[in-house]
Amino acid sequence: RAGSVADARRLLDAAGDTERFAPLVALLTIGDEPPPETPTAVRASLAYLLSVVAIEAGDEARADDLLRVALEIDPAHPLAANDLGYRMADRGENLDEAERLLELAFERRPGDANIADSLGWLRYKRGVLRDETGPDGVVRRGAVELLRQAVSLEGGAENPVILDHLGDALWAAGEPEQARVFWGEAVDMAQRELLQ
Repeated sequence: RAGSVADARRLLDAAGDTERFAPLVALLTIGDEPPPETPTAVRASLAYLLSVVAIEAGDEARADDLLRVALEIDPAHPLAANDLGYRMADRGENLDEAERLLELAFERRPGDANIADSLGWLRYKRGVLRDETGPDGVVRRGAVELLRQAVSLEGGAENPVILDHLGDALWAAGEPEQARVFWGEAVDMAQRELLQ
């Protein structure tokens, strides 16, 4: 059928011609993401952008398939890893794979508020609210600290979803007063956005 993942794969195969497709992908690149430079990066970014279109169209299954295609092309694509990992965590599906994807994205882009939020949300879903030290001495960051970090990063304090996630984690961690503060900020910000 038209618009299938198979059609997307054919488009991505054609996108190996970096000179033809790189300007299009650069034009469509989201936020401050640097434009891709290699044929692999162009193809992975194009698959990622197609997943964004699928999400906006409400086609959740196709979006997940396209994120997987982006990760087949570039297994370390931080935005595709983040989006797929977050979507899986939010649905409570295959949390081990979601965690692997989100840790990869966070490792690649620790200064990205959305990625720190995603990993923090996964840890919240898993009940890891506070930092934990494993038997090997490695610290596994908990939801509260990751979500506090997300709020402190550029754009994090202006994102009502991130503020809401931090409120949820604080409540679960036994800090109801702080939770109410962040929930209140999230509601106020969301209301302002709706009025714009």
